[in-house]
Amino acid sequence: MTGAEAHCTAFREAHGAPEPHATEAALYDAAGLAFIPPELREGRGELDAAAKDDDGGDALPSLIEAADLRGALHNHSTYSDGSASLRAMADAARDRGLAYFGICDHSQSLGVAGGLSPEEVRRQQDDIRALNEAFAADEGDPFRIFSGIESDVLADGALDYAEDVLASFDFVVASVHQGLDMTETEATERVVRAVQNPHTRILGHATGRQLLAREGYPLDVERVIAACAEHDVALEFNANPRRLDLDWRHLRAATDAGVLVAVNPDAHRTAELDYMTRFGVPVARKGWLTAAQCLNAKPLDEFDAWIDGR
Repeated sequence: MTGAEAHCTAFREAHGAPEPHATEAALYDAAGLAFIPPELREGRGELDAAAKDDDGGDALPSLIEAADLRGALHNHSTYSDGSASLRAMADAARDRGLAYFGICDHSQSLGVAGGLSPEEVRRQQDDIRALNEAFAADEGDPFRIFSGIESDVLADGALDYAEDVLASFDFVVASVHQGLDMTETEATERVVRAVQNPHTRILGHATGRQLLAREGYPLDVERVIAACAEHDVALEFNANPRRLDLDWRHLRAATDAGVLVAVNPDAHRTAELDYMTRFGVPVARKGWLTAAQCLNAKPLDEFDAWIDGR
């Protein structure tokens, strides 16, 4: 059998050393268990969930599939530090069969990434309206661009921009990019204050980690999850392979608390839209994520209603 050592050890302790079988499905069936997807074999309760009841049912989740995704949220364009135009990014999302695309260029305080001034925000929103009119008039499948922003979370937990600018977006992704040298208390207070902001709809890359480059800042993840649940804020699972943040080990705690997870590509070029399916979905499955628990698996009309719901 295959799986993490914790999974294999727990199996042997509960069911003895496995006998040879033609398939893994037959191995689990012989132990009275439903087939356990490889992503779940981590010794985190999957054996108990796989135990079949008297009717042959089990408590394993129906894990999210790449085909479940309906939209791509948290994307960048040449308006900030992306390499493709807004139109090119939107077309690439539509070509992938998606129904909506959230543009979330950087906000003004992140000058190193070409953050948008309020004037540039208004210009981009004019472009979005024009593109949406064009999409509505063509003969293709329904498709919409949502005006978002990746708003920097400032040192005191406030969001970048004045209230009127924040209110002009369809949704806001709140992310920490600067001042990363914090204690756990400082980081948690900063992030929780951002979550409490009524304009925040998604918390971006919650710990700020970059794999093989830097550790994330220390964070009381349980408290952040509780704040997201209280304020109806989705947690991002950033599918960029350099981030994969929030760590998959926390995703189940988030969904158990009723928090939606957004599998976001954080795409800066058209090819990076595929981060969602290449890295995001496979790793999110390790966190027991289902389509019903994924924000951007919602159909267009349901996503539109959700962002207006807070």
